Amino acid sequence: GNDENDVTVPVGCVVLEKLSEDVIAHLLGQFLSPTQICNVAKTCRMLRSLCVFGEKSAKIWQAVCERTWREPSRHFATPRMNWRAFCLERTSMDERWQHGLVNSRVTVLKSDQAPVFNVTMHGNIVASAEDCNVRIFDVARKQCVKTFNCHPSGHRMVLGLWMDEACNTVLSGGADGDIKVWDMKKGTCKRVLAGHQNAVVSLKADKDKIVSTSFDGTARVWSWAGRSEMVLEGHRGHVCGLWLQPSQQGSNVWTGADDGLIRRWDIHTGRTPV
Repeated sequence: GNDENDVTVPVGCVVLEKLSEDVIAHLLGQFLSPTQICNVAKTCRMLRSLCVFGEKSAKIWQAVCERTWREPSRHFATPRMNWRAFCLERTSMDERWQHGLVNSRVTVLKSDQAPVFNVTMHGNIVASAEDCNVRIFDVARKQCVKTFNCHPSGHRMVLGLWMDEACNTVLSGGADGDIKVWDMKKGTCKRVLAGHQNAVVSLKADKDKIVSTSFDGTARVWSWAGRSEMVLEGHRGHVCGLWLQPSQQGSNVWTGADDGLIRRWDIHTGRTPV
């Protein structure tokens, strides 16, 4: 039929029954949509068994997934992958996205389905650190409105992320140890803060300063001009957790690390208060 959901099987499944299971599995996996395969499975017991159970079923759904969602299928593939469940889940997500998620309680912001390492939100705008990029989503429109290619070479991941829409600024921290300051509207890098010797995983900022934590075992305080004003040393292992206390509540930075400790730092002295 003309509708992708319509599949005509003449006289039940007599035509397909004349073919081997391998040939049927190949045809279903290479040419039909998930919805069409489900419709085929309803026509007779033999086809239902082929589409739902056993090794042939797994091959059918794997072929559909790899044809329809190539990158996600490659990324999430495991030896014991339930391809049918994965396919139906992806189909449901695509349908919800296509129909605007009007009646959904969960909003799915779809991009390239790369690993997402960090998410932050300001107002109605969400930013995500995905693989080597930072993506900006308009939640109301449910669209990706801007992509910052933080590492064009594609060899470094973006882990740290901070955003302030009012200041038109996004900060990204890379696995290479660099922090980049982005113009949110133009999508251009205004400044690079270099100093960390390993991946930058957390970022916070206020009108006066930027604070970062890194796998190099330190936290750093930066000026918006790009100067490293202070190195906070004392943790053993990766420093990941970070909180910048609002200036009206004091001048403290809180960090957490692999050593199992949470430290409070005086932003003026760089020391941990007694």
